[in-house]
Amino acid sequence: MELTCSAILDTGSDCTLIPIPLLQRVNARIVGKAIRVPVCGVAASAIPYVVGMFFDQHHISALKVFGCAETDIDGMPLIGRDVMNRYRIEFDGPKLEFEVF
Repeated sequence: MELTCSAILDTGSDCTLIPIPLLQRVNARIVGKAIRVPVCGVAASAIPYVVGMFFDQHHISALKVFGCAETDIDGMPLIGRDVMNRYRIEFDGPKLEFEVF
């Protein structure tokens, strides 16, 4: 199953965090036990999953992400440096735009 959604590029996050309900909608596979990860300075429970992901026009076939409660991340997926460091990304803050190379 495929799901399209908006996300936040979080340059301060080591890993990608996705609300658990979104992961359940695409039948993502759990690949480990829950761990604690910092979210906005507070420890949150996160469950590791493996998903396929399109980032801009780039496909990642098997990516380990962490599922969190919607309330921990305001219902919005956070794309972390685990994804962003694979690409050259140019941010244009005044225009609120970015470009992936």
